[in-house]
Order: sequence, then C-alpha cells, then structure tokens
Amino acid sequence: MPDKPTPEQDPITSKSYAAHYMIATIILVITLFWALWDEAWGQRPWKAFQETWKDRYSAFLNTARSKSQASEKDVEKDSQYADLAAAVKKASDDSAAAAKAAREKLDDASARLLAVQSVFTDRRAYVNALTYELETSESESSKKSKAAEIKDYKGKKATVEFPDGTKKEFDFEELEKTYNEIRDERTKLSLELGDVLKPVTAAKAKLDEYVSDHMVDLTPAQIDGLRKKTSDWDPTIVQINVAEANIVDRCESCHMGAREPLKITPASMMSKGEKKPDEYATAFVSHPEPEILRFTIPTSSAAPRVTRAMDAPPPASRRLTATTSTGSGRSIPKKTRRPDARAAIPATWSLPAATCSLKPSTPAKIFSASADATAATATKATTKSPKT
Repeated sequence: MPDKPTPEQDPITSKSYAAHYMIATIILVITLFWALWDEAWGQRPWKAFQETWKDRYSAFLNTARSKSQASEKDVEKDSQYADLAAAVKKASDDSAAAAKAAREKLDDASARLLAVQSVFTDRRAYVNALTYELETSESESSKKSKAAEIKDYKGKKATVEFPDGTKKEFDFEELEKTYNEIRDERTKLSLELGDVLKPVTAAKAKLDEYVSDHMVDLTPAQIDGLRKKTSDWDPTIVQINVAEANIVDRCESCHMGAREPLKITPASMMSKGEKKPDEYATAFVSHPEPEILRFTIPTSSAAPRVTRAMDAPPPASRRLTATTSTGSGRSIPKKTRRPDARAAIPATWSLPAATCSLKPSTPAKIFSASADATAATATKATTKSPKT
C-alpha cells in the first residue's frame, strides 16, 4: 500500500500553539485568583465592614482613653479617693510580710510538686497501661502474668530530685502518697495566701468602685480591654436566632457598635479628612435604645461584648411582650413567651433594606432579604389555624 503524501502545510509541524497555551494558562490563573477572592470576600461584604469597624473603633478608643485618663486624674484629686488609696496602701503594707512568707511557702510547694509529678505521671501512665492489658486479657495465665508484672513494677524504687538538691527514692504507693500530700499542701497554702490578701483585695475593690462610679465614661483599664477585644476580633457573622418565630437577624454583623458600652455617634466614627459621616460611620453608631438589647443575645465565634446598659431591667412602659407562635401554629404560653426579635430593631435598622441606614449595595440588602423571607414564613405560620 503506497504511503500517503505529506501535506505541504502540516499544522503540527509548521505552526506553534505556545501563545495560545500561554494565554489560556494566564486566563486560568486569573480565574483561580478571582474565584478565591470572591469566595473569601466578594460574597461576604460584611468582612469589609468589620475590618473598617476595627480601624475606626480603635482610633475612637484611643481618643476615648485620653479623655478617660484626664477624667481619672480629676477623680484622683478628690479627698475621698485619697482616703481610699491610703487605705489600700495601709492594707498592702500591713500584709506585705505575711504575704511574702505565704508566697515563698507556696512557691516551694509548687516546685516540690512539679519534681514529684514529673516522675509520678510517667509511672502512673505505665501502670494504667498494664492495668488495661490485665483487664482485657482473656486467659487466666495472661491475667496472672500481668498482675505479677504490675506488682513488680509498683515495688520498684523511683528517684525524685527535689529543688533543694536532695534525692529520695519511692516505690509507686509512696510516690502517689507523696504527690497527693504535696498537692493538698499547695491547695492549703493558696487558701492561706488568699486570706492574707483579703484586706488588700477588699480595699482595692472599694477604690475601683469609687473610680467607676465617678468616671464620666469607662476607666482607662476598661478601655484597654475594649481595645484588645477589638484588635483580636476576626470577621464573623453575628446573628440572633429566634427559633420559635423562624427568624434569623444578622444586623449586628455590620452594625458593630450596637452593644458597645461607650456612646458612639456618626461623627466619632468618621475617618480622617471626611466632612460628613459616610455609610460606615452611620452603621457603627450605638443602639438608640440599648436597654432592649438585653432580650436579644447575638451568637458568634467571638467573645461576648460588655454591655453596661444591660445591668438594670428596662422600665415597665418599655418592656417587650412576645406575640410569636411556634411554627406548628401552637401559641407559646404567656410565661414562656419571648420578645419578638423585630421589636428590638430600631426604625433606622428596620427591614427591609430600604429603611436601613446602610445603602442597598451594602450587606444590609443581603441580610434583609433572608430575614424578610424567614419573617414572612413566620407570619404565615402564626396566622395559620391549627387543624381540628
């Protein structure tokens, strides 16, 4: 059979596709990075809100701390503060010698316990392993062999070197007894130290209470705690779940300042150089009626926020009453009814997004849509008559 003639313009040998492959590779790499960005940020706009919140609230706290320090200095000038500070110093001086002796005893007991523990825990772990093998053995000869091995091991001496350089040998029973005795001794010494420091602790508590009561805002130490909490915050969805009404409210994922103990205004949340508050500054303000937030506790992976306004119950005229029902149409008894989550949202935060202080392009639109849908489902469930 004759060979087929080779074409004059063979596309495989006469043309290079390197440029095509290069362009396709670049497009694929760009698409990969875009997909990663979209997954992490593009579809989660609340992350940008929370990062902006961290920057602006941290700057606000720095300013608030300066004012708090000035206010604290004014409080320290008061004669009553001087008397309380003198009481703290006197209690500290009176208990200094006893506290020093108690701490030395406690440190010595802790060091001795650590020396015994380092040997005892290893031997106890080995005994536990042998005991497990004994209990899981099926033949009598194997059980007898393991029991003899445990007995021999417990009888062996172990050397413990104490902090003062002395060495002692203990078998297993003696080692366990010594460990328990030193542990109990350390517990007793800790209680004794607490009793010695009780007058100092009580005097400091009175001084701190006086400062807190006479400060205009939070103390510098409290503001430092807020600064640490803010710097440690990782972006996460903050939501309130009302299972009975089938409502999930995620407003506080963007309205981050709602539960903060300091009064936050749009002007205080403005970034440098701005002439008027933007959508971020408007979203980060304090809740206009903080007392009703005590009925709605958000859940998130972050630590719970400190709320000073929640300590006292709201006035009777402003207490909420629940009007929700279960999804099955059965009404919740009056004593167990919970307040409606939507009643806790002020007018400027109300759903749908058109009435929210944020623009529709912000996360409010996303969260409002889901909350609106669940609210409609809940309303339908509450109005449906149960079957007879």
